[in-house]
Amino acid sequence: MEFDSTRWAVYLIAGPIGLAAFFLIGSLSKKLLVLIAALIFLEGVLLSWRSFYFVGFSLSSAVSYVLLLTIMLMPDARSRLLAFNGAWVAFLFFALMGVLIGSFVSEVGVGANLVLFQMFYLEGLFYFWIGRCALRDSVETHKILTWLVLFGGVVSLLHLFSITTGYRFYAAAGKEFNEYSNIAYRYGAVFSNPNTLADFYSMAIPVGLVLCLGWVRPTRRAMAGIVGSLSLMGVSLLLTASRGGLAATVLVSAVAVLLLPIGLRRVLNLTVVSIIAGTFAMALLFLVFPEFLEKSLARFTDMGLQSERYRTWMMTLRLLVTNPVGIGLHSSGYIQAMRQFGIDLANPHNIYLSLAVNIGIPGLIAYLVIVVGCLRRILLARRFGDEMLRTAATAILVLLAGFLLSGFFEPIYRNGFKLQHLFWLFAGVGSFLPNWIESSVPTEFDTDRPHWLDEERDIGGGPSWQPERIGSL
Repeated sequence: MEFDSTRWAVYLIAGPIGLAAFFLIGSLSKKLLVLIAALIFLEGVLLSWRSFYFVGFSLSSAVSYVLLLTIMLMPDARSRLLAFNGAWVAFLFFALMGVLIGSFVSEVGVGANLVLFQMFYLEGLFYFWIGRCALRDSVETHKILTWLVLFGGVVSLLHLFSITTGYRFYAAAGKEFNEYSNIAYRYGAVFSNPNTLADFYSMAIPVGLVLCLGWVRPTRRAMAGIVGSLSLMGVSLLLTASRGGLAATVLVSAVAVLLLPIGLRRVLNLTVVSIIAGTFAMALLFLVFPEFLEKSLARFTDMGLQSERYRTWMMTLRLLVTNPVGIGLHSSGYIQAMRQFGIDLANPHNIYLSLAVNIGIPGLIAYLVIVVGCLRRILLARRFGDEMLRTAATAILVLLAGFLLSGFFEPIYRNGFKLQHLFWLFAGVGSFLPNWIESSVPTEFDTDRPHWLDEERDIGGGPSWQPERIGSL
């Protein structure tokens, strides 16, 4: 690559200053908000991941490492780190085995596999730790979830701007699809890939529904922002023309509504939210984006349920029978192995098969053990927590479900790393939720509850929350 002295001068001057300022922010929750914003809006947009021999560098990685260092310097936060130790050790061990196996793939080598190990596995643990440590209570958790939905509204605006003007974000050129016109309308803006963008909505839209209709109501300002974001995300989702993302969003949103308390008031709230958001969304689609709506609907009609994925999955299962410990982390191994079946793809387009291919069936099992452990603890918080904690737990539950379900159709664990990092971050938050349950509630699952939680109730275990604080931004 050509060396750009001006760009590197900006990096070397602005980078240390920005990271130092970030380090000096007093609140861990504010640091976490900055990290999420950097991951979504800056990573792969202004700067892209770069590797130097065996180490990778990215903007969000730098921010996350500084945040993790801050946590390490705080004894109370540091004490929250350990959880699911055996499963994480196994997960990383088999990922390292994938590095070793992948180093024997022709024209790849150990360096490329080590960078992938850092990007998709080691940083997954780092984000999991950050999620466990960065928030003090369910109030801050609720606020972070609210901001995530608002960020989703901004993401959708950038997507609509991009497909309307044809603008491509620097360092995120994305894929161009010219099936219907010279305009590449299927572009994912800050997520580059339109399917990845749709899968992000399958995580964010159900969260917005839970925040609007949960046990604790947001403020009017927060409610207006959430409903507006839901409308914009709905429009953007439909214009991605992503079949898997749309199906996952609809299904998880339906599950989110079923998980909420049933009552006349909430039925009316759901009706009002649906009417307002739906009317605004339909007005945008038919009055502002009729051409793109027509193309998206035509793509849904033409392609239907047809896909090459089903055959790819079957051939991948045949590959795993003879390679149960995987074929390495780099995609070249999969490409070379699948040529015998006449398939020329970089991955199986399914996160579970993809993990099995990269780190073996034992690595996939370790991943599922971690995920099930997180889901059990989230369900525990949802069952025994107060109203605010139940709302936050339900929102995180559907967020993780959106990732896990949409991952059946798209390789979002390896198709970029934004969604995978968000998944691990909120999996970490969810794994710590039961520690904020009232100490009088017995639980056989709460095995990693730190002793200081029972002594310092203002950390988040006691009734310090106030309903009127919810949603304040």
